[in-house]
Amino acid sequence: MSSNTICIGVTGSTGVLGRALFKNWSHANQNVEFVSFKGDIKNQSDVNDWLCNIPKLNGLLHFAAMVPTSDVDKDPLKAFHVNTLGTLNILEACRLNFTKETCPWIFIASTSHVYASTSQKQFVTETSPLNPVSTYGVTKAQGDQWADVYRSKYNLPICTGRIFSYSDPNQAASFFIPSLIAKIKDAPADARLEIRGLDGTRDFITVQQIIGTIQLLFLQKAIGIFNIGTGTAVSLFDIAQSVREKLGRSDVTIISTGTDTHHLAANIQKLNDIGLHPTFNINTLLDSFFIDNQTSSISSTNKTAIN
Repeated sequence: MSSNTICIGVTGSTGVLGRALFKNWSHANQNVEFVSFKGDIKNQSDVNDWLCNIPKLNGLLHFAAMVPTSDVDKDPLKAFHVNTLGTLNILEACRLNFTKETCPWIFIASTSHVYASTSQKQFVTETSPLNPVSTYGVTKAQGDQWADVYRSKYNLPICTGRIFSYSDPNQAASFFIPSLIAKIKDAPADARLEIRGLDGTRDFITVQQIIGTIQLLFLQKAIGIFNIGTGTAVSLFDIAQSVREKLGRSDVTIISTGTDTHHLAANIQKLNDIGLHPTFNINTLLDSFFIDNQTSSISSTNKTAIN
């Protein structure tokens, strides 16, 4: 590694965000080397040994997580050890191995699931109360709280990014858009599809926008909590209709069911303040699924997880 190389450690490098990182991080005017964590995030010794063997670390991106809510619900203890304890292992290894002057900039990938959705449209800020309603959200909120402690008590340079809804062909089939594609694609002719919760809204952002945001936060060495979204409340029903159009299934009728309407979108003033103004485009969000016949590998699932 040359002396002018920027070295960034990455956990969860084989996940959706990890793979997007390597593809979308801009190397303009930078010689960047990524060092992936290959051990068990639940094992403090693995994390400690990894950090000790990187000669000079400029940044640390913690993406490792147990994400699908259905998987978390099946094994909440494992989710706690991965999402909460795994984050604590990263923070503690940094506290033990670095001084305030030598500690790399740390990015903790969090989620909008730490907030509660509401029955009315509103845009949550970074100071909105943590009120997770899912097991996954609880494990991530606990990780956020540990990051707050290590940032304030030990002065570690920690940036927590609460990432709002995103979608990618590499996600599990239970996620919202992959599940929609499968349901509509596989529907019989002239089907009436009843899908729960489409009257709500979410704030969707692309993985490319997420990585671009993280890169700017890294370059500015931003500290604190940042919502990562577009600040747009997007109708879930509109997304379903757009998927139907892209699949050429005008014969399918989509009906939203359920009496509860949930909304969750980000106030992104803090991103605006550092020069970021991400915008939402439904075609940009969906196009990755329809390039190179990506939809052919998506199979039906019985549940649609609105993430």
